[in-house]
Amino acid sequence: MRDTFEITVAQFAGVARRHAVATHALWPQKDIESVMQTEGQSGGWKAAATTLPMADALEDVDAWAGGSTGDEMGRKRSASEWMSPKSRSAFGNALKSKLNELYFHGPDGREYELQHCGQVTPARYNVERVKVAKRA
Repeated sequence: MRDTFEITVAQFAGVARRHAVATHALWPQKDIESVMQTEGQSGGWKAAATTLPMADALEDVDAWAGGSTGDEMGRKRSASEWMSPKSRSAFGNALKSKLNELYFHGPDGREYELQHCGQVTPARYNVERVKVAKRA
């Protein structure tokens, strides 16, 4: 993983939906299938390319793909990251209260810090590797 990168709130929503974790703020589209059902409706999901590929480093994409073809997997990934304005606000506020200035260990075993980027649209977090001072 890089030392610093950004991850959007929509990418966090995608991870939450793909793993069925902490999706209460995404109601009523808590899962990928319910998002895909809104396709063609006014204000509903439209298949689009995903945002930043760096989120792939934070999860095992193959684990949730379930043997999907590349096109189908792209549609599912796009649907997993879609948010209505109401859910974007609720989920974004929930993340801000829980994740801002949170430290975590990445898949590479190093420690990272999440920092909310204020006054930025779309809402996102800066992820920065923590530099550990050498002990004498």
